[in-house]
Amino acid sequence: KRLASGLANLGNTCFMNSSIQCLAHTHPLRNYFLSGEYARDLNRDNPLGTGGELAMQFATLMGDMWGVIGKRRSVLGTTDSPQYSNSSSSAIYPRNFKYCLGKHAEQFMGYDQHDSQELATYLLDALHEDTNRVTKKPYIEIPEQGEDEPDDVAADKAWKLHLQREDSRVLENFMGQVKSRLECCQEGCNRVS
Repeated sequence: KRLASGLANLGNTCFMNSSIQCLAHTHPLRNYFLSGEYARDLNRDNPLGTGGELAMQFATLMGDMWGVIGKRRSVLGTTDSPQYSNSSSSAIYPRNFKYCLGKHAEQFMGYDQHDSQELATYLLDALHEDTNRVTKKPYIEIPEQGEDEPDDVAADKAWKLHLQREDSRVLENFMGQVKSRLECCQEGCNRVS
């Protein structure tokens, strides 16, 4: 069984390679793309996505990196662990992925250095939109938290509304909620935002 291959730099693409390596070692995401499950969720008509192109290129790249040659199906029709090639490990040149990335996000065209976090954020968002199971997003007004409304109730309400527009395996593994509170420390001010 071969372990994952590394990625060769194409110019100054270490920012891209490091982000991809991080995502390739996130088990739920990697397994979702290696197993082919993502194909059932492809949302080619989502105007916020890439028509499924980036998700398909990402799946191909995962397969190249992990040496996946296919998948087995159990008697019940569920996907078992992917099969791996026994070939020796060598670096993968992610040219097709890089081309597709630049095609849909012109800030990543060319071979200049960029910020890894910006790439990871863009890639996760694009993979989410390409596999978003909500095909027709309804208009939803997000209400403000009531003065006496407990945080957990407001959070549950907001999350349920969010899921009416956004629902993907990427969301399940990488998205969450944050509440911030800023209170003025000047005595007698009592301002909170």
